[in-house]
Amino acid sequence: MKSTVEVMGSSQGFGEAYTKAMLGAGVRLPLGGTAFISVNDNDKRGLVVQLARDFSNLGFKLIATAGTREFLMRHGVDVGLVWKVHELERPNIVDRMINGEVTLVINTPYGKSAYHDDTYIRRNALQLGIPCITTLSAAAACVEGIRAGRDGVSTFAALQEQHPELFKRESSPARS
Repeated sequence: MKSTVEVMGSSQGFGEAYTKAMLGAGVRLPLGGTAFISVNDNDKRGLVVQLARDFSNLGFKLIATAGTREFLMRHGVDVGLVWKVHELERPNIVDRMINGEVTLVINTPYGKSAYHDDTYIRRNALQLGIPCITTLSAAAACVEGIRAGRDGVSTFAALQEQHPELFKRESSPARS
């Protein structure tokens, strides 16, 4: 039997709302540490450089697989190298996760060649409680969530408290 759960976070700011949604899903965003980045070639044309800079500016140390590292270094982002699982070098990304060296995973796999590593990365991230982000839009939301988390998630209120006009009970006539 499979189960699907949806969560949401509500706040005046997007970052805090994202942090709340992640907490509702049982995922606590790290406020620092080492972020692993590995993106497919299509995503290298997108906002990955800005995201890497954002994580670096937040104080994260960055590590990446060879192709992503080379791309980021060409664009002026300092990032360390980590081996893919199938490259048979040690320590690879899963070893580094198991050793507690990785606090955040940003991995956008694409195609059959990425399937092998992606399976190990996701499984270990789940088992080890490491947030695993699989799209660049979610990574951008993660940046905002971490910024908000550093300020502290400060507002907790039920939807009924936030929008009382939507939850007013109609007074019904008393029955005899």
